[in-house]
Amino acid sequence: MELLDIYLQSQTHKVISKDVSVGMLSHCYMISSKDELLLSSFAFFVAKEILCLSDNAPCDNCVNCNKISHNNMVDLKVYPRSEKSLVVDDINEIVDDCFIRPMDSRYKIYILQKFDECTVQAQNKILKTLEEPPQNVVFILTSTNDAGVLATIASRSKKINEPELDYDILLEYLKGLSAKDAEVLASMSDGSLTIANKLANNTGSVEIVNLVFDILSNFKTSADVLKYSSKIVSLKKDFGFFLETLIAVLRDIAVFEKSNNLIFKTFESRYHTLNKIYNNDMIAKIIEKIYLIPMKLDFNCNLTGVVDQMLLDILEVKFLCQR
Repeated sequence: MELLDIYLQSQTHKVISKDVSVGMLSHCYMISSKDELLLSSFAFFVAKEILCLSDNAPCDNCVNCNKISHNNMVDLKVYPRSEKSLVVDDINEIVDDCFIRPMDSRYKIYILQKFDECTVQAQNKILKTLEEPPQNVVFILTSTNDAGVLATIASRSKKINEPELDYDILLEYLKGLSAKDAEVLASMSDGSLTIANKLANNTGSVEIVNLVFDILSNFKTSADVLKYSSKIVSLKKDFGFFLETLIAVLRDIAVFEKSNNLIFKTFESRYHTLNKIYNNDMIAKIIEKIYLIPMKLDFNCNLTGVVDQMLLDILEVKFLCQR
């Protein structure tokens, strides 16, 4: 499954295709999601759908779609120009440019990415243009945090909320990338293309998950500390991901009997065994200990010492909660 296939199943496509078909395009759309890769991809597919020359838009193959794919569409402008957030200079440029008629197409389109990170001053600068928009101009705003968008901007936009992606969609997407252990990675992706892509590019993701399960299943005495500590410390830059995974698995153990909303869906059979070892009180106390680790690292640069203490804390919690 490719990004276009995901877009064609989306709420965004449903809204845009209807508006295009009845000739009632809004002057401004705001697409919201926690998934940055999804937002970035969908914004360009919206532009393609509006400017596509095919009856089956977006075809991703016509002259206009190809121009957009290769950044050659003169009637499509993407901001911010750099990786920084939108600033007043960007908005001033947009406001001046949007009153110039489209050159090659019926519409001139502006993609304003991460609009929620745009300064208040810049948002206020574009407000008047959104209140009295020029003809044949469409603004596409993307946002991961709608609280960062002024209410006056949001009220002048057609709002589209994209939910988290289903496991099956992510699984097919990862298979399309020829990702190893796609089933496991789809479970770990938390409904996000951004996370799925990151995991697919990290060949050690599944090994970290297996290490977490190994520790939770077989770490029983202080004699095991050295063995597991060395494995954890060797992760280095992936140590944060290890902690996130450890918390996620513990959370799944706590809820798996009462909920189908598991993060690691493919490991349900292991949870039956682990649920007999870890009760909810134990899980809560271990997670509390894990949350303290970043603070401990701030005070102690010795990762080995912090990891050793974490493992000893887990043993202590297990001992105390089993008494």
